[in-house]
Amino acid sequence: MERMRTVAMRTYPWAAPVLIGTAFAGVSLVAGLAPVAAHLAVPALIAFASLVAAFATYGLARIGHARRIAALTAATPAALVMGAFGCFLIVDTRVARIALAASAVILTAVYLAYVRGMVKRDERFRAEDFSHLSFAVHVTSVFFMLAFVFGAPGYLQVPMPAAAFVVALGILVATAESTRRAGLNGRDSAAITAAFAALGVQLYLALSFLPTTNLVNAAVGTVLYAAGLHAAVSALAGKVPAPAFRRQFALSFALVAIVFATARWA
Repeated sequence: MERMRTVAMRTYPWAAPVLIGTAFAGVSLVAGLAPVAAHLAVPALIAFASLVAAFATYGLARIGHARRIAALTAATPAALVMGAFGCFLIVDTRVARIALAASAVILTAVYLAYVRGMVKRDERFRAEDFSHLSFAVHVTSVFFMLAFVFGAPGYLQVPMPAAAFVVALGILVATAESTRRAGLNGRDSAAITAAFAALGVQLYLALSFLPTTNLVNAAVGTVLYAAGLHAAVSALAGKVPAPAFRRQFALSFALVAIVFATARWA
């Protein structure tokens, strides 16, 4: 058992990102060289990369935590990888695909490094910093997921109810783990998670009818999600005074206004 733990600590943090990056390259090659097989190979590669991210994180987190905590921790990189792959499938340029793959691989590697450091009780990897990293990964995952679902009905002929379900599921995973990392449990966490899932679906449906591109809608949705979640968690934890809330919301709505003002309208 001790040998297995040692192997996990040494291998997972670098092997998982390499396999995930290989899966991204495989999806690109299959789509370009063997489009006939893409409908089978691409979902298989996406599932493989997501399972690798979840398995590696679970294996590391399980060393120092219960199964439930390890499973919740493992959901974060899996959601990130799945969202990045969804966005990867609908972007049009090679530069955008490379940027998506690189961001998913780098964030997964950093996340695994933090899990490993926390399990080893390395003083350089503090729980508060890990909470901030987890929040950043969740916000990034939500952006990738929103970019995919806003573009999926047009690119992949996905029904809007199915896309709305994906939005609800993605926000549920991100919000539940973000609130847990922030120290909220029980009713507070459940109430925030349910509220943000419902509001996220409503926002998705509302923005879907605007004549803006999927990336613009995803950016707006992500800004509002991040600002609202941060404000809700801070308010329940009693960490941020009222003036800071006002500045945060003013900045968030200013960002939304800038995005819409500079957007390419269809």
